[in-house]
Amino acid sequence: MADSPLFNKFINNVQPKLFGQRNFDAPYYVANSEVGNVEEQQAILKHYEEGGGPPSGPSPDNVHYEELQQRDRFNKWFNLDSVSKIESNNIADAESEAGALGFYQIKPDVARDPGYGIKPLVTPDGTYTREDILATSKERQEDFVYSYLSQAKAIFKDDKAKTILSYLEGIPTTKNIAAGKKKISPQGIGYLEKYMLNGDLKKHEILKSFPQLKTHPKFGNMIREDGTKKSSTGWLGPIKHNNGQTMTELSTYFEDVLDGREIPLLVPTLTKTEIEILKSRDMKTGALPRSIINKAIRHAIERDAQGLSPFYEE
Repeated sequence: MADSPLFNKFINNVQPKLFGQRNFDAPYYVANSEVGNVEEQQAILKHYEEGGGPPSGPSPDNVHYEELQQRDRFNKWFNLDSVSKIESNNIADAESEAGALGFYQIKPDVARDPGYGIKPLVTPDGTYTREDILATSKERQEDFVYSYLSQAKAIFKDDKAKTILSYLEGIPTTKNIAAGKKKISPQGIGYLEKYMLNGDLKKHEILKSFPQLKTHPKFGNMIREDGTKKSSTGWLGPIKHNNGQTMTELSTYFEDVLDGREIPLLVPTLTKTEIEILKSRDMKTGALPRSIINKAIRHAIERDAQGLSPFYEE
């Protein structure tokens, strides 16, 4: 009979027990160079012939998939690309005066022994010299940062501001800052501001984590949630609330509008009646008429479509 690839493929996949040979319940395995590594398959076949059972524990494929899912969930919580941008402006051979290196500004001693169950940086030579770390691929560096920040996230119970600050200050120092035993350094304050301006942190998240910064000019009343400075006039000029405070923007946000970005309520299309309502309403507890909300949303969407900020820009 002529040699037929189709027949050979069929016969190679027929269960051996049909020919009166082995009869076992373990998964059937045939050494076939088209399927995979022959030596590996022969070893598995021998394992079953000698009475061995199927592998125990989770499938490696499932474990890998779960790891990818965990990484994806973390990146949705905090994008690791931001760390490379903030730390080095995505420059491969960046080097700080303190000796931090590479895309993610990793110090050799931390790379070698980070502690807290964090996986050390995997480098080409394992020497952790300057050259060794700079030669480490961005992907390997990111793996290290992911391990570091994942542990920090667990330690600080999903507190994003503390997790991020720990990458600069270290986990022990950040614990002391959070406990009020140590002040945040000027570098730490600037670090939090950078991530706020980059869109990774909101002002209220920072103040919830570090209430001692409420009076700091970088996070005070004249700073919006995204870290940008509020207008001193706004679209309608300064308006005095009935409680004596001055309003210029009266900002808010909606999760389904402009990706949850802050928008002003004091917009040019408001009527005098609507302005009077805003002047008398307690914005923390009082509900607003739908007409005011609709005008704020429409104004923000139209401005954004033009590539403009919804806020008045002086």
